[in-house]
Amino acid sequence: MEASAVNSHIINARITHQNSGISLIETAAVKDLQRALKQLHDNESVDECVILQTCNRTEAYIVSKDPEKAFDELKEHLLDRCKTKTAEAKNAIEICSNQDALKHLLRVSSGLESMVIGEDQILGQVWDSYRAAKSAKTVGPILKTVFTRAVSVGRRVRHETQINRGAVSVGSVAVELAETLLGSLNGKTVLVMGAGETGTLVAKALATRCPHAIFIANRTYERAIKLADELKG
Repeated sequence: MEASAVNSHIINARITHQNSGISLIETAAVKDLQRALKQLHDNESVDECVILQTCNRTEAYIVSKDPEKAFDELKEHLLDRCKTKTAEAKNAIEICSNQDALKHLLRVSSGLESMVIGEDQILGQVWDSYRAAKSAKTVGPILKTVFTRAVSVGRRVRHETQINRGAVSVGSVAVELAETLLGSLNGKTVLVMGAGETGTLVAKALATRCPHAIFIANRTYERAIKLADELKG
């Protein structure tokens, strides 16, 4: 059922790096985003939904006319994803609604909730999460307005402030730390362990320091080859 703004509530539930370790975040991660969106949308209390997922967070935003029921269903949805860590998840899940939920999303898109304050990657991830929900037909006029405005605000914050000056990703911070400890990386041989999201950020940041060679080690050979190709290695 498509929601109208009258009597509708926006609810956010999340597991993030603020209150969770990496193992719980990985446990809560959605493997099949389209399926997860449709499962969440199938709940009777949910009119619209978007799932935002990064290496540091799994968040759900929903629109509902029955907020009490939606709170319970949304919490159960996250707990169901964390069956092996239920007790830990119960303490880690954060839930907010309406103005607080909107404020949180604006902080996320502006880079204020990131592990590295001001990082730029989150802005694209917020928009990609909306596009995925649109593709799954789980988003309507309310969340369309919310996410469009959030991306607009995130861009404005970066344009009008210096929040994204300097190191603006976990990868670039890691490389700066390596340079502090080891000196210049120019001409050195570097091994990157993992070709996932964080490993890719580190590898791309390393590539700008002109090392002699970058080797990629990863559990999946094809992903390692793909990242090496992106680095022209």
